[in-house]
Amino acid sequence: MQEFPGGDSVVVYGDDPALNDKAFAIWVMLYMGQDDVKFLDGTLNYWIAAGLPAESQINAKKPVSYEPKIRTELLVDHDNVVRENARIVDARNFIEYAKKPLRGSIRIDPEQVLNSGRIKDPAQLNETLSRLNVNQTAVVYSEAGPDAAIVWFVLLLSGYDSRLYGWDDKTEQLSLRIGGTNITRLGTSETVPGTSSKYKKLGK
Repeated sequence: MQEFPGGDSVVVYGDDPALNDKAFAIWVMLYMGQDDVKFLDGTLNYWIAAGLPAESQINAKKPVSYEPKIRTELLVDHDNVVRENARIVDARNFIEYAKKPLRGSIRIDPEQVLNSGRIKDPAQLNETLSRLNVNQTAVVYSEAGPDAAIVWFVLLLSGYDSRLYGWDDKTEQLSLRIGGTNITRLGTSETVPGTSSKYKKLGK
């Protein structure tokens, strides 16, 4: 019996142009130990519009015993962030980010890396990712795993050492990093004085 089907080549696709769930599925499979996981560039609609073949019934495979080989390095906590001096990439939506920006974080909205259901090409991504150091570990944080996953995946494809921040970790620890230093202003590399307040006025 095949104990671990990690050698299977897997292609993830879907019909949601946001792509968040598909990126999260890729992260889960890599985390579980799958070796060869790919991403269909575009949604299923792109595939059909190109006249490529599609099956009309479920393609069932013989069940096997799947024994995970967890890649623990793909999911980090606060201690990992501090120990590796990692850069926090905040993938929360604008409202959540504005309520409680994290010290030294760089905000990258999932919409900044996508274009009509497809990942932007490298030239388009260059400006968005230019604030990150490719030699520094990037830890993507969001209150929802799929929202963080698409940013994580784009960073991975772009050559960054990219991880996800554990959604079950105490996020209050990250919040404590807020006070006393500078915070990156939304959408720019400009920094503004930090604040210990829970809320921050937009644009101030």
